[in-house]
Amino acid sequence: MHYVTLATVEIPHIKEEEELNAIIAVAANTLEAQDGSDYMKGYFLGRIQSLRTSFSRAVSKAVDEVMDPFCENTEDPRYLEFEDYTDEVEDSYNSDTRTCVRLPEGRVILAGSHQFRSKYTLDVGMIRELNAGRLHSPKRTHKAKKLTLLSDYPVRKLYPSIKDYAEEEGYCCNEDETKFGYMMNPNGQWDWYSIGGRWSDVFLVSDQCKEYSIGECGRAPREVPEGYIWVSAARKKDIEWDAMRSWRKAMAVREYEMLKSVFETKIIPDGTYCRILENGVRSPSGREYLSGETEEDFIARYGLDGTDPHYPDCFYNYISGGEWFSSYGYAGGEKSGRDREEVWHDAVDEYIASLSDDTVLVVVDCHS
Repeated sequence: MHYVTLATVEIPHIKEEEELNAIIAVAANTLEAQDGSDYMKGYFLGRIQSLRTSFSRAVSKAVDEVMDPFCENTEDPRYLEFEDYTDEVEDSYNSDTRTCVRLPEGRVILAGSHQFRSKYTLDVGMIRELNAGRLHSPKRTHKAKKLTLLSDYPVRKLYPSIKDYAEEEGYCCNEDETKFGYMMNPNGQWDWYSIGGRWSDVFLVSDQCKEYSIGECGRAPREVPEGYIWVSAARKKDIEWDAMRSWRKAMAVREYEMLKSVFETKIIPDGTYCRILENGVRSPSGREYLSGETEEDFIARYGLDGTDPHYPDCFYNYISGGEWFSSYGYAGGEKSGRDREEVWHDAVDEYIASLSDDTVLVVVDCHS
């Protein structure tokens, strides 16, 4: 699943390397002009576009450092801890069975091993030799009949020791080799991420702004107000917060008018996806128009009348001081008796408010 995360980084004011920027721009334009629209082209084009300026390259490097401690698949020993699975390994070793094959010389191997499957196959409990005869098809040949199928062969007989079994199954030992388990990152939160991605249009900046990163666009950008551009990263002082609030309200008014029209006419315009209900209409955004509702009521019900958070409330996580904060399981609501989502939005709002004007806010699309 994908989760939108707010990362913040401190980046000094940077002099742009215009020559390198021009080289990257040519590479991006060349790739974009090539025929086709396959996945790899889109991936590399996104990566190149996210590195087109010195500022965006600095953002990418700084975000890597912030995100690194939370990688689920890291091999960095600084972030790994031994997770004990000894009980599970011992239970499996003592009670599990495997489908095996006894070779003519008496040795037992797994039926799923390359040694067996490269030459033989199992067919309804019978061992057949692959590519046999003139038709090169599986057959019950003389060689196949010399092999004995062992359907429920005990694991403890297959491996001479529990350590051999654990290592074969991919477990590792702790330092004194008395326990079996895995080296894991207890703080792991993502297996891959991109700057922007599905949320590359969260921040608005003036089209005169010089320090920003578009990031890797995971979808076609939405409509943009005149004089602005959508970005994935920018300094707090350069983000047009009031313009974003006005834009959100304007889009909600447009949505209200569309939903009201659909409810009154029972006609859904081409290219529009919504569901007509008994007492209203629901849009793909999750908002609903209720029969007889005024525009003011609709706007107020969705917190767009000036009472909503000053900053975007789309973030599922944020990272502060090397710690990962998530809306999932957030305890603030339990302590105050307020709605958990409302408390979470307030927490994100307070965090952004506490940042300095020069801090760079970055939208990160995390997958886990």
